[in-house]
Amino acid sequence: GTIDWSMDGTARMQQADRVLRGEVHCENLDISGPTVFSVKGIQVFPRLLAWSQPSRIRYGLMKRGNSLDTVICEVKDCMGNKGKGIPVHADGSPAFDLCKGHFRRNPKANVSDATYKVKLDTQNLINNLRAHAGGPSLPGLQPRYNKVPLVFAEDLTAFEYSLDEKTMGRSTMSWSTLMTSMGIPPQSGVIRQALRKIQNGKVRHMHRHSEEIFNAAAVKEVLRKAGPKYLRLWRE
Repeated sequence: GTIDWSMDGTARMQQADRVLRGEVHCENLDISGPTVFSVKGIQVFPRLLAWSQPSRIRYGLMKRGNSLDTVICEVKDCMGNKGKGIPVHADGSPAFDLCKGHFRRNPKANVSDATYKVKLDTQNLINNLRAHAGGPSLPGLQPRYNKVPLVFAEDLTAFEYSLDEKTMGRSTMSWSTLMTSMGIPPQSGVIRQALRKIQNGKVRHMHRHSEEIFNAAAVKEVLRKAGPKYLRLWRE
């Protein structure tokens, strides 16, 4: 058989399932051991949820804990910017030329936080932050899947910003939780070893919001007026 990977997300998942079940043979693909398909660009449609069974597909829930970072990411990647803000060049001019279509940044564009920023809509900022306050949900999965635990991106990637053992433990635990959700028995020692290899004795610089937001002063003032709950989102 053949696979048409240009199909929508649900159909691609069903095609991958056919491969794993041996109904379709792919050349140069060895599935005799553990196999992971990375199927990008999937929205979780009701049709996919209705088809899902724990024996076929597993889910892991992950989100950013800092909703301000989520809004910045959406604007930078041009994911439905209406009422959120616009991507801008360092001089504040619109930077839609760096977007591919309406939904994602052009991967060939040579940009950095110094040259590619966001100008956030301060009037709608608090509403946009509230929209991301809750965790993602997958309605319709229960009782087949029981409760799928939520992990935060900041915990998964914490090891990248610190060599501290406690921080490494935090990331290791978060990855263990995510792997368990996806049906993979975690081995903390193996996870820690893999994270250490990525770390390679170095740490990354945590971006300051003033580096990423063109109208940083106005945004910070809106957060301050909204109260401590929102001001805590600001990263100096």
